[in-house]
Amino acid sequence: MIGVESLPPTLLDPRKGGSRSRLPAGGGNLDEMMNRFERDLLGEAMERCGGVKKRAAALLGISFRSFRYRFEKLGLDDPSSAGEG
Repeated sequence: MIGVESLPPTLLDPRKGGSRSRLPAGGGNLDEMMNRFERDLLGEAMERCGGVKKRAAALLGISFRSFRYRFEKLGLDDPSSAGEG
């Protein structure tokens, strides 16, 4: 029988493993890292929702207006793209 004491510390407390860290060893720019992370999430939501922005906003739990603002702020808005409805 395998008990909790048999598990490696990284499974019990992932912060101890350090393998999930997205912070580069030498540090980084928080704004750039947050923008990259947000861009990735918006893109993934758009993929899952077939490019429909309203559905992507709902998937992320934000209003369509907030989604559109973030999308444009990050330079992801393509004026020729459809899918707002």
